[in-house]
Amino acid sequence: MRVTVEAQEDFLERLSGRGRPATAIAELIWNGLDADADRISIGIRRNLLGVIESIRVADDGHGMTLSQAEEAFSHLGGSWKQKREKTLERRRLLHGKDGKGRFRAFGLGGRVTWTSISGGEDARELVTVSGSAEDLRHFEISDPIPTVESRGTVVEVIEVWDDVPELESDRIREELAEVLALYLREYPAVQIVYLDQLIDPDFLEGRVSTVELDPVVIDGEVVDDVAITIVEWSEPTSRSL
Repeated sequence: MRVTVEAQEDFLERLSGRGRPATAIAELIWNGLDADADRISIGIRRNLLGVIESIRVADDGHGMTLSQAEEAFSHLGGSWKQKREKTLERRRLLHGKDGKGRFRAFGLGGRVTWTSISGGEDARELVTVSGSAEDLRHFEISDPIPTVESRGTVVEVIEVWDDVPELESDRIREELAEVLALYLREYPAVQIVYLDQLIDPDFLEGRVSTVELDPVVIDGEVVDDVAITIVEWSEPTSRSL
């Protein structure tokens, strides 16, 4: 099945954010977290010459059904997340709501495949979605295949761009730690593993303090447990608030 994204090609190219690998990887991580993943691992594979052949992001979230894949890959905006504040199963705070995250993957390479397994203990199905940077308005979606494998989604990026900065640098890991710090503090059971190393924002946090605030009224209801968490970074960072 082929689906068409209702958006212009040049707009989608700008969304891909080529040249910003940490941003692309972070968006793929957020997609997994929004799917209630407890563990997300990011890895790379090199050929005999040491050139990166593929980038792989795997999560153990609830995956995508065929209908969910059709909706997600044929619309920009109008995501199901816009109607919710928390995830479907674990009731965590949602991150993305515009459906832009999947296009960030093309900032890493020319071809991307999503392999997703969804369903319950008794019946699970596997769906594959593939796309190319040469034609960002179209995605190919496979028919569902019954499977007994565990739920989750694997995103594989191939034809990795030559100008992608060194993915094994400490700076990439630090950028991910900055982006994910508050989420990981809120949900400490979540594990993000980047190139076999657990992302731990503690090494960037010089001091953390929480300020309790007075109750506020939201949508006519009084909310008592209001607080601001303030993080003082131990290293220079672009994230100020």
